[in-house]
Formats: sequence, structure tokens, C-alpha cells
Amino acid sequence: MRTGNVYAIATAIFLGVLSGSVRAQCAGDDASLGKLPQRELLALVGIRFEAKDYACALRAAGLYVAAAAGQAGEEATDNRFALRNLALDAIANTAHPIEPRLDLLRSAVVSLAANGKTAGAQGEEEAKFDILMLAKAGQELRNRQQNTGAWLDTLILAVRVDRGVPAERRTLKEVWYVSELIPQGNQQTRRYLRHLLVLAEDTKGDQELAWLRSTLAQNVNFYGYAWIPGDPSDLVLERAGLLIQLADSLADVNQCYGCSPNWYWKPIMLAGLAYHRLGVTERAVKNVERAMRLAKGIENPDYRLGQYRFVLSELYGAKYDRKVIQELVREMQALAASLDTPIGKEMQESLPRIIKNWRLEDPS
Repeated sequence: MRTGNVYAIATAIFLGVLSGSVRAQCAGDDASLGKLPQRELLALVGIRFEAKDYACALRAAGLYVAAAAGQAGEEATDNRFALRNLALDAIANTAHPIEPRLDLLRSAVVSLAANGKTAGAQGEEEAKFDILMLAKAGQELRNRQQNTGAWLDTLILAVRVDRGVPAERRTLKEVWYVSELIPQGNQQTRRYLRHLLVLAEDTKGDQELAWLRSTLAQNVNFYGYAWIPGDPSDLVLERAGLLIQLADSLADVNQCYGCSPNWYWKPIMLAGLAYHRLGVTERAVKNVERAMRLAKGIENPDYRLGQYRFVLSELYGAKYDRKVIQELVREMQALAASLDTPIGKEMQESLPRIIKNWRLEDPS
């Protein structure tokens, strides 16, 4: 981040060479604590954090940021960077629980110190450095510690910092782009649907973060599952509700890797079929029917027939209403017969085998 005074301060902190009186300062009220010289206040943050007195450390950090936030000049800038570096050191130190480490990181976001908003040129500059700090923290959490939840927490915080800055001075797109939000997404995405929903809601209408919304849609489209055999029903119900909210929040995304038109039929369908498996019939029917309407609303007949294959597979796998499945098969047969295209010809050949193997013959 920065050199110079920062390293001298950090060295003093971690060697514990400052006076015992500093170590005991948290016994005082905020007014007396806030009167400490800034170097001593920062030292108190580091000492108490290392001692696992997290409440004291975070209290001192808040006072430190409040004192340093509006100051100008090189020393004040160094003071703000000193706390950022201290927060990064804490993030890297897995001897401490993740929550106080994240709390210290949050307290070091100077640009959000005043009512959660950046203001003016100085605020925009601080936002840029805050995002760089969060990027470093995110890389540490995601790549070395493999803590996906904490990594997504840093991304959520960075989004909120970045959205307070005018479009021409935004920096998030430059330092945060990743093709995979959740490592091993096929196995892990279901654990982080709530994080994804926060990101989806926070980025609505933000053209500068269209890349992030596209990546969110990709994750939900490919890996958004509600039903996992053996999982408790309340967990499945929670996931189903989150998937529907995600589909609605990301419905405006029309371009993402592997996404067809009306791609969000799939998470809605998977939520509906999770309800079906749990016997929550009303919600099941409502969402399955909605998903099928979305799939049927795809204008390009080739794309529509391609999606019907997946709709059919999901319905059959969940042992959904046989009449609904048979009606879909009839529509697929008619659509395939009308298409002189590779997918139309392929489905003309394969549908009879599917009907026979899956025993979907229509007795009428």
C-alpha cells in the first residue's frame, strides 16, 4: 500500500514496545480514548487485536478512522494507510477468527466512515485505495485461505464503496474481474446464494458492473440448485426462495456465458421442483408453470426447442405431473417437425426413443 511511516508504526505495534498505559486505554470512555495521539491509538488497535480483545481493538479503530477521515496532508494520508495495512495483516493471520478480522477490515474502509458515502475528490481517492485494500484482502481470502464466504463479503463491501464514486472514476472493474465468483461452483454455489442475492440487489441498474451481474447470472444458471438429496427440508426451502429472488433480481441480464434467452426459467424451475419434492404443492405449481411460460416465450424456435430438452429432463427427474410432461412432449414433437434445422432433425429422431424409454406414451 504505502511505505515510510507505516512500517515504523507497524513494527512498534507488533514488537509491543509501546507503554503499558497504552495497553490499558480501553478502560476509558470514548472521549478520553479519542484524545490519544493517533500513533498510540493505532498501536492500541494492533495490541488489543493481537491480545484477542477484539471489542477494544475495533472500538479504537473506529475512533482512529473518525479522527483521520477528514484530515489532509501526508501524515494524515500515512495514518489512513497504516490502518489499512494493519487490517490486511489481520486478514492474513488465521490465528484469529474470521469475523473479527473482517470487522477490522470493514473499519479500515475510510471512504465509508462518514454516513456510508464518499464525497468530493478526497473521498474518491480514498475509495480507490479502499478498493485496492479490499482486492488484496479478497485475493488472500479466496486464493490462499479458500474462504469463499469471507471473499464474497469483501466483494460486497467493495461494490458499496465503488457505487459511491462517479462513473468516470470507478475502479472496481479494473481490479476485481474474475471469471469464477465461487471456486468449484458446481459444488459450492448453493452455500452462498444469500451472498449472491446481496450482490445482485446491490448492482441493479449499474452499467459499470454489468460484467459482475453477468457473472452472477452465469453462476445461478449453471449451479443454482435448491434440492440436494438428504439435506434438511428447511434448508431446501430457504434455497428455493433465494433462487427465485435471484432469478427476479437478475432477469434483466441478457448476456452471460452459456445463457440462452429467458435463461432464468431454470432457477425458477429448480425452485419449483424442490417445492414439489417437499410436497409444497401450491408453490411448486406456481413456479413450475412460470418457468415453463418463460421457456415457451423464447422467440427463436431452435433456442426454444433446445431449452425444452432441459425442461423435460428436469420435470421427468423430479417425477412431476405426468400430464404436464406429456403435454410438453407433444409440443416438442410439433415444434421439431416444423424445423428443418440440426436440432429439429435430432429431436425428430430422439423424441420417439425418449417417449418409449421413459414410458411417456399418450394413451389418448
